[in-house]
Amino acid sequence: MIKLLVIWDLHWLNIWKDLVKKYEFDKVIFLGDYVDSFNVPDDGMVNNLQEIIEYKKENMNKVTLLWGNHDLQYIDKKFRCSGYRGTIADTLESIYKPNKKLFKVVHTEWKYIFSHAGFTENWVNENFPAWWIEEEINSLPDCLNQVSSERWGYSNCGSPVWAWRDEMEREGECGVIMNEDGKIYEPIQVVWHTAVPHIIEKQNVIFCDNLEYWNEVPLVLNIE
Repeated sequence: MIKLLVIWDLHWLNIWKDLVKKYEFDKVIFLGDYVDSFNVPDDGMVNNLQEIIEYKKENMNKVTLLWGNHDLQYIDKKFRCSGYRGTIADTLESIYKPNKKLFKVVHTEWKYIFSHAGFTENWVNENFPAWWIEEEINSLPDCLNQVSSERWGYSNCGSPVWAWRDEMEREGECGVIMNEDGKIYEPIQVVWHTAVPHIIEKQNVIFCDNLEYWNEVPLVLNIE
């Protein structure tokens, strides 16, 4: 059995240090958005991001770092969103870009699919209609910039770094063909991005971004 510790959007918070000490786990997955606090000094965000990256480098097979929309906006201006910290934009770019290979858009463990905001059926059908090409998605294609009108965008669906909870609740069961063996699975998606008062499972989607409500309880999954 594998025990996964899954940590929500941090937006600079260094509480992850306490969590990785407190909980027993085989692997830990960070679901993105490491920066863009509205009230933390620049150096606090920069230092925390550097420590997270260093933690990954020291535990390459144990730690997974996923991209969030607040991270991607510092390597590609098309992803611009709220909280953008212009005073350290160049510094964050200089941290993210050389370490791009340490981050992923999507990570899979058994029947679980982890991403920052989730895969809607519309987005999958529009961009990857036949196969789940994990490597292609992780190469940061332009279609990741799709933002739905529900999030003040111009697309009919949000990408896995932009999808909103309302979209996921309508379209949460997105059947995907995994490229490892060609078998069809009914995945359980694990997503952050949209704040919820507590961890909620609905329509094969687990919504976990409860940090706004200060529950400070991460998701722990046991995979047999």
